[in-house]
Amino acid sequence: MRHKEIIDFYKPRDFTDKLLTAAAFLFQNRKVIYLKSIFIAIPVILILGYLLKDYISLIHIFSHNTSAPFEQQNIYLLIRVGIFFLFSGISILFFMGYIAAVMFHYKNYELFNRKLSDISLNQTLSFTKKTWLVDMALSIPLIIVAGLTYLFIYFSPNTMIEILIMTQLSALFLIIFPPLSLSFFPVYFEGKRVYKSIREGFSLGIRYWDSTSGIFITSILISLFIQLLFTIPFYICLKQNASHFSCFIFGSLSVFSLFLTFPFIFISLAFQYLGMKKTKTGLYLKEFEDM
Repeated sequence: MRHKEIIDFYKPRDFTDKLLTAAAFLFQNRKVIYLKSIFIAIPVILILGYLLKDYISLIHIFSHNTSAPFEQQNIYLLIRVGIFFLFSGISILFFMGYIAAVMFHYKNYELFNRKLSDISLNQTLSFTKKTWLVDMALSIPLIIVAGLTYLFIYFSPNTMIEILIMTQLSALFLIIFPPLSLSFFPVYFEGKRVYKSIREGFSLGIRYWDSTSGIFITSILISLFIQLLFTIPFYICLKQNASHFSCFIFGSLSVFSLFLTFPFIFISLAFQYLGMKKTKTGLYLKEFEDM
């Protein structure tokens, strides 16, 4: 049996090569990343697929009247959408932790001819906990800003002011989100504490903002294109007022596309971070080198 080639995380790569290497890593380790997690993912995909129609309905209601979702007849819909976001958030945190565990152990397991699939649930949960801590540290201020913005827009008498605020916030998020997306990797690969992980990941992302934004946006656009192919039947189902069972099946297929494409975004950003880290220090990260 031919031993597969080891992918060097720290090899200098240009923009295109980072995306191609992320795709190659994902394909090379597809059995570990997808097949081992699919049994946990299937129930979550089915639940989210069932609730996806409620989420779309709430967006439709909200777009016509910002206060309508909080009216009595829509409370149960709001609760179901809350469950949708709860399951989505937990699933993404766990999946990020699992992919991070795969990447962290990749070089060690391959060099010693051990199976990468030997990664335990405890190791995954450890990385999931790190993901949750960083995510909470980032989310709390963002949620506060979003909440205050919503209240300001809700009570604003001027539509032009609302448009101006939303435009400025969109531009601000576009600037800070790509660097913030690197905040997770120092805590994964170097064992940094949450604050230091956010500070180092964000500072590197700002320093190399152009390439980080390019990887962030391009990987998302590629993933969205693939997701669109899976989601078209679901929107046709909604448009034709098909049965709830049909929307459930196609909604689950739409959620499944996120399960397929999210690892590509995560791994692309990981290679971006590791490449910048090598560029900055000229050295391999100690954790990998000492293994």
